[in-house]
Amino acid sequence: HYKGYHKIANLDEYVGLKVLYVEGNGFTEITGLEKLVQLRMLYLQENLIEDIDGLDTLVNLHTLNLSNNRISSISGLSQLTKLNTLLLTSNRLCEVEGLKGILECPSLSVIDLSKNRIEDPSIVDMLEQMPNLKVVYLRDNPVVSQIKNYRKIMITRLKNLTYLDDRPVFDSERLQAEAWARGGVEAEKAEKQRQQKEREEKDLRNFRVFEQMIEDAKREKAEQNGEQYIPSDDEKVPELESDSEKDKESTTEEQERSPQIHSLEPQQKLPTGGQRILIEVIEQETKRQTSHSEDQDEKQPPHV
Repeated sequence: HYKGYHKIANLDEYVGLKVLYVEGNGFTEITGLEKLVQLRMLYLQENLIEDIDGLDTLVNLHTLNLSNNRISSISGLSQLTKLNTLLLTSNRLCEVEGLKGILECPSLSVIDLSKNRIEDPSIVDMLEQMPNLKVVYLRDNPVVSQIKNYRKIMITRLKNLTYLDDRPVFDSERLQAEAWARGGVEAEKAEKQRQQKEREEKDLRNFRVFEQMIEDAKREKAEQNGEQYIPSDDEKVPELESDSEKDKESTTEEQERSPQIHSLEPQQKLPTGGQRILIEVIEQETKRQTSHSEDQDEKQPPHV
């Protein structure tokens, strides 16, 4: 490639050739490839080719690049039953009638028609007839601006489309486009809201699963260390909630007498398992203060 050759020749002995790069030369026609029946990839971009012919024997061809040539119509593809990718960007394609040659090759999955002169919106009808079409490049053609809601139309009409022009077609976008086709903007908006809710619910489920994994790991570590595992506050029901009203009132009185409790902020969150420990501390402090008060009474002299 890039040698300035004007004709493809002297390749007959390379019958096992699978990839051929001959771009950037001065070829005006495709010749000399008849014996290369094993060829799978052929790169003929940046030449002066006007017609697609001379490929009938290349029955194993998978990729054909004819970008940046002078092609004004598509033909000669009927024998290429395994052709998957056809690249025709920056040619002279204009009339839809001259594009119908791609219908002779139903195996096509990828087609690049960008940067041509296509104006007729009926090209969508033609592309819709291609059963395996997944990737389409149609940008930089006048027809794109002539089709209102171009991207939505293309997605809804081409059922297997996974990539259009500059970005992929994800399932979420397809569902939104199909909703728009059924019920307009309001239906599309409702579908977006449904997807948003579904994503939020999925994120929440994943968060719960991750949270449970953390708890399980903590429990396993505690068991390995011979320690008692105390669940987090999110999973543990506070033990005092099951106590009787009498126990709650008693606890309140003890808290009022304890100077340590007054030092806590009203809304301060206790550590995990701290409620039971706190009650024990209160009881011990109360007994200590009571004992200290009795000792002081015994040491004071009697009143005269």
